[in-house]
Order: sequence, then C-alpha cells, then structure tokens
Amino acid sequence: MSDDQANTDLLRSTGSTRPFDMRNLRWLTRIAVGAVAISTFLMGSVDWSSRNLSAMPSKRRVVPSNPIPSKVKKANDFRDGYDNSRHIARDITSTNLMPCAWEKKNVLFLMFDDLVGDLPLAKDDQSLMSNGQRLHIPNLRQLAESSLVFRAAYNQYPLCNPSRSSLLTGRRPGTTQVYWLDHSLRNMGKNFTTIPEYFKQNGYHSTGMGKVFHFCKGDPRGARQDPQSWSDQFVIGGRWEDFWREEVGNGWRSVLNERQRVHRLPDDENVEHAIRVLQNFSRSCTQFFLALGFFSPHEPIIYPQKVANYYPLGEIRQPPFVERKQVLPNNTLTETHSLASQTSRNLIMSQKLKPDGSNWQILTKRRRQAYFSTTTYLDQLVGSLLDVLDDTGLANNTIVALVSDHGVKMGDHGAWGKTALFDADTHVPWIMRIPGVTDSGIQVENPVELVDVFPTLVRASGLPPIPECPVASSQVKTCHEGMDILAWMRNGALNRTRPAFSQVARKGGIMGLSLRTPQYRYTEYTQYDFWRHIPMWNMTVEAELYDYWSELSEGINRVTDPNYAEVRRHLQALLHSEWKNRIISNT
Repeated sequence: MSDDQANTDLLRSTGSTRPFDMRNLRWLTRIAVGAVAISTFLMGSVDWSSRNLSAMPSKRRVVPSNPIPSKVKKANDFRDGYDNSRHIARDITSTNLMPCAWEKKNVLFLMFDDLVGDLPLAKDDQSLMSNGQRLHIPNLRQLAESSLVFRAAYNQYPLCNPSRSSLLTGRRPGTTQVYWLDHSLRNMGKNFTTIPEYFKQNGYHSTGMGKVFHFCKGDPRGARQDPQSWSDQFVIGGRWEDFWREEVGNGWRSVLNERQRVHRLPDDENVEHAIRVLQNFSRSCTQFFLALGFFSPHEPIIYPQKVANYYPLGEIRQPPFVERKQVLPNNTLTETHSLASQTSRNLIMSQKLKPDGSNWQILTKRRRQAYFSTTTYLDQLVGSLLDVLDDTGLANNTIVALVSDHGVKMGDHGAWGKTALFDADTHVPWIMRIPGVTDSGIQVENPVELVDVFPTLVRASGLPPIPECPVASSQVKTCHEGMDILAWMRNGALNRTRPAFSQVARKGGIMGLSLRTPQYRYTEYTQYDFWRHIPMWNMTVEAELYDYWSELSEGINRVTDPNYAEVRRHLQALLHSEWKNRIISNT
C-alpha cells in the first residue's frame, strides 16, 4: 500500500476522506494518535463484564495548599501561581479503602446545561478552542486523557427538555413527542424506560441530584424529577430562584468568596452532596448509578470571582463576524436569540443591538468572559469529584460519563442562546472513561448522537444490552433508536460514517430537520404533521447547506450554489430516506 493510500485509509477510519495536506498536519497527528489507540482497543477481545480493572493507575490532581488567594494578584501571576484543581473540600477520614467485590461497573453520570462541544480536550490543542480562545479546564483535559472522547457528538433537539427526554430514553424527539419546555416525558409519549431506571431495574442503587430531567410546568422546582427512575428521593440542592435569579435576572455576575459562603451556589451544594453519597457507597460497597446534573453554565451565569482572573477582558476573542452574501432563512433564528433579550436587567438596551455596534461588542466580550469563567468553575467541581473517586478506590470500577444537553451561541451569528440548527447549538461534549478499557485515551472524530449514550453506557457497564427499536416502537418500553458505539467499534465499523440528525420546531407548524456529516450540514424547514410526527417533504419552505471544509463559521449558505447542486441532491435524498427509515420509529 502506498503512503498516500495509507493516509486516505486512516482519514476514512475517522470519518473523513480529505486528502493529505501539510496545513492540516496538527489535525492529522491527533487522528493518528487516536487511530493507534483505537486499533489497540479493537485488536483485543474485550470482555466488558470481567475485565481486570485492579491495575488502573490513580492520577491524583495536585491540590493547592491555599486554593483561595488572600488577595487578587495581577492576572498573569494569578493564573501562573494558582492551581484551581480542587474547589470543594471533602472529608475522607472514615472512608473504607478495602476493595469491594463489584459485579458490574458503577456509573458517575455528569450532565451539564449549555456546555459547548468545542472544548479543547486533545493533547495537542494547547487548551485552545477552535477560534483560538484559551480555556482553562485542566481536570476535564486530564479526564479526557484516559477516556473515550467523541469530538463530533450532536444532540437531537437543541433545547433543554426535548434533548434531555431524548438522551435519557435513547429515543428521538418524534418518538418521545417532547418538543417544548412544558411537555412532560411521561405524559406526551409512552412510558419509556430511562437510563437511571434501567440501572435501577438491574440491581443498581440509582440516585440523582441537581438537574437531570428538565423542570417542567407544574413541577417548577423539579421536585419530582421522574420518581420511578430513582431508588431514593431525588435531591435538588439550591435553585437560582432562591436568591441569585432575583438579584441577577437572566444575566451574569461574579461572586466574592465571602458572599458565596452566605448564599451558596446550587452546583456547590449538589457536588458536596454527591461527594458524601460516593463516600457512603464506597463504605457500603453499594453498586451505584449516580447522576449529577449541573445548572451551569446556563443562565444566570454566576461564578466565583477568582476564576475570572484566567480571562482578562482584553484576551477574550470575539466570535467571527460573518458578512453574509445571503439573508438567513426566516426560520433559522428566533427573536429570543438577540443579545438584548439575554442580558441582565440593567444591561438591556432600548435600541436593537447590531453585531457590528460598539454596545454589542463590549456586551459580547463580557458575557463570553462570564461563560468561560463559569466553565473553569465547573472544571474545579469535576476535579473534586474525580479526587473522591481516586481517594475512595471507586475510580478503579466507576465509569465516568460526561455530556451536555446542548451547546449555546455566544455571539455566533450575532445571536445568543440555542434552538438553532447550527453547530454552536447542536454540538455537545461527550466523554466516557471506562476503567481498564480507555486508559490510554481514544479520540473519535466520527459524528455520533446523544441517542447513542444509553446503549453505549449499558454495554460499558456490563449489563445486558438493550435492543434497537423496531420501526413501530411506541409500545416498546425498553429499546433504543441510536447506536451502541462500543459494539460499532468492536465490529471494526469505525470507517463507516453515519450522519447525526437534529430537529427543532418553529412557528406555523414548521419543523427544521438537519443532518451533519464530517464535511456538511444540510437543513430543511418543512411543514410537520405533529399528530403523526412526520415531515411533509413536499411542503419544504427553506433550506441551508454549509461546507465546513470550506469555512467553519457557517457564513455561506451553499444551498443555491450551482457548484453544490450534486451535493445538495445527495444530502437531501439522505435526509429524506434516513428520516423515513431510521428516525420515524413511533408509528
């Protein structure tokens, strides 16, 4: 085989067929490292239920002797001299470090709200996001080093409730019938089995805290959080309404340490509770599934003031300003995406903000600074949890799965928020550390979907696999409409690229339906039968086509470009056929 052919085969194995180009050397190096790890993984016949995990090394995070400086230093000195690897203190004096005879792997399931998929998790990216913004997330990066990292994971609906309902059942929105924030999963669709419920049914102690399911209308504080999914009472911890939302509204604010001690941040409370529960599980050798849902970085964006020192305002990179040659389709963005509607009360401007205006520029930089600071704060909390797993010995037998329900626009396209079918809204992080299996780290570039989480997590834990849903699945309580990624990898199918599908409802009975391949995103806005939950393709009103290998900012809609006519025909046929054959499973 020639070197060129070998390069092409390697690229195909990661979901790409781009020719070798020295300008892409950094990108190719990352793929090569991941491909070697995947090859090693595939060559072994992995017994998921009996793999010896006792030799997994502990990678302890360095704990600063004085994690909160007595006074703020200059920005650079602060960042160089302050290791923020642990945020929550924990008591392990009575922890039982005797080994437990686990039958299966335990699961720590971490879910975030509005966390973008563009996290710098590869070894060679120097903590830089795709636009060059430096992001300080040392604990997430360390977790990624021993994990299966899906770099092209996409949600099925870029809004909290529909996305969470889909992810937690392994069913697509057309099956769950959850399209809005006030739709209840149990009332709209059928009585589908959820991820925590499945583990509970198979002998796990299933416990949850924070925000896992969406807080629906009639349950604004989320007190119920789907009781049948849990072995005990779900714990909410703090809620923004208790203090901070009244003070901040829907905006952002940094918090001094003294004020944070008086008015606790909800994520602090929930992480502290999770730490106590993990310690108890370790002492009692309880087989567990623990789900912890973070409220951040969803608005209101509130974070400890000290982490903002990592992000001086002058170093905040603006999103790319796109001077469009075509007007965006009417259904692409909604009025809720304006920056003015997303800022705190005292910053809302009476005039309409424009992406090129000075007001828009400074507000965008400040909000991005707040978002990045909150992400670093969350990294600290994750570090605290990983420390406890190490200290208790649970790390040797606990899967750590980390996902977000959707991403968020941070000034991209002159807009904020989610519910658009752009990468900023649909691209999400998905990390899964499986002790004894992913220790060397595996990076997957192929598109995957959040409906894949359920079957993949079940196989990784050693439980009986759940079946793929039949075409008519509304009466089937336990099945999935995604793909078991571990079975996919073990069968050597990594060179087969499948698109990721997302959708979002619009006014007037319109549904946006989108597919994402390694190179393209193709979207159609069409009339939708909300009774039968099927698109009416002959009533499509608008379409979009973006080529990410040409430009990353989604600034040029190629849908009417004659040079892309054949590409559009191919993607349109793929969207229509796949939605019919794979997506519509509820009739």
